[in-house]
Amino acid sequence: MHYRLPLFVIVAFSLIVSFSYLDLFSNPVSNPVYKCPPCGCNQDGKHFAEPGFCTSCNMKLYRVDEDYIALASTSGSMLKNNVNTLYTKFIYPSFIVGILLGFLSLLRLKGKSFNPFLGGILLVIALYGFKNQLFGVSYGLSSNFRMLFVPISFITLLGPLSFFYIKTQTEAFTWKRKHFAHFFPAFLFFIVYVVLLLSPDSIKEKYMSTPFEPVFGHFEQLFAVVLLLAYLFYSAKNIRSIERENKDSYKWNWIMRFQFTLMFLAVIWLFLTGINFELFEMGVATVTYNPLWIAFSLIIYWVIAEVMLKPRYFFTQTFFSGTNGYSMEKLESDKSILLKTMEEDHPYMDPSLSLDKLAVQTDMNPKYLSLILNTTLNKNFYEFVNEYRIEKVKELLLSPNLKHLTIAAIANEAGFNSKSSFNSIFKKYTNLTPKEFLRQSHSGENGELE
Repeated sequence: MHYRLPLFVIVAFSLIVSFSYLDLFSNPVSNPVYKCPPCGCNQDGKHFAEPGFCTSCNMKLYRVDEDYIALASTSGSMLKNNVNTLYTKFIYPSFIVGILLGFLSLLRLKGKSFNPFLGGILLVIALYGFKNQLFGVSYGLSSNFRMLFVPISFITLLGPLSFFYIKTQTEAFTWKRKHFAHFFPAFLFFIVYVVLLLSPDSIKEKYMSTPFEPVFGHFEQLFAVVLLLAYLFYSAKNIRSIERENKDSYKWNWIMRFQFTLMFLAVIWLFLTGINFELFEMGVATVTYNPLWIAFSLIIYWVIAEVMLKPRYFFTQTFFSGTNGYSMEKLESDKSILLKTMEEDHPYMDPSLSLDKLAVQTDMNPKYLSLILNTTLNKNFYEFVNEYRIEKVKELLLSPNLKHLTIAAIANEAGFNSKSSFNSIFKKYTNLTPKEFLRQSHSGENGELE
């Protein structure tokens, strides 16, 4: 049930991509004619009898066939009307909603706000979609070439925003100054756009007539998509290390679906850019990117549906409040209470231990406990608990009275309830497998446990 919507998006998106590029792979016949690449200029869709360059965008014409022309002439106007209708009735409304949701994350309602990182993702894809419809395409929103330089392209933010959104869903998270470093590449791209925006019109026109404009646009796309994939794969590694039994069922399924959908979007985006490189040598900045804009719209509508169905999962406390007004002395004092509880009562040995349970045992509010972990120990709940569990496992593995137990039994005794998560966490903290740890500890003795 949870996977029906992303599967529908995948199937629909695949069909759109297939139909969009069907004409590019038609078998050639006789009587060649020439056509401007699908860049969206005023000559896009028109045909020329001789090779040369488009009189509108100065792009090199590519060869097509009369049979193709005969087919296109009967459906071209209908297709163009349908595309324009698609934008006004489906795509543009979603972009507007995406922008509104992005700014909604700046507002606080009863102490909570729409998750700012998810709002940022929707805002970025909506603004980037609008940027590519402002000028230079047949369905453009403006005829003023200056609109091309409006600095609303922030796609290099998608990777960091996705990474931090997933962190807010899988661990106790507090924003720190060091996190700003993740947004430095986006800042550099923004500076370039601002410089171009403030430059004289003569510089803007020269920029538009040089290869630098499409090359820069594609470099930004490739960098942003590769960065997005890198952050998503890194997040997937962290998600696997978190025990599923301790996660809320809906939240777990949602974050897995969300991550998978963004990965699929990135792969398709790379495919579209690859088509451009292969056929047009990066000469077109937005070669038939209708499938991408449709995908953006579907994602926005999908998130809207999820928010309406489960709003409490998308509105959250702020992550930017630092110590929330508590003094560091107070936080350090209560940290001592927490550490004493861990050392004396060993709550980490309970496989079902959660932040709420630990808060009850320490007589603290769960959010306050999370604040202590983040500000005084720079750890989330799972990192904090798993460190104690790993140390306990190491102690039990070396105990001569427990040699009859398997490694899995010892891990369970220390609080782990998943063999796979235990193995990955043990390797993460020790750089050794349990068996390697035993061999190393016994200095050559056979301490393997099967």
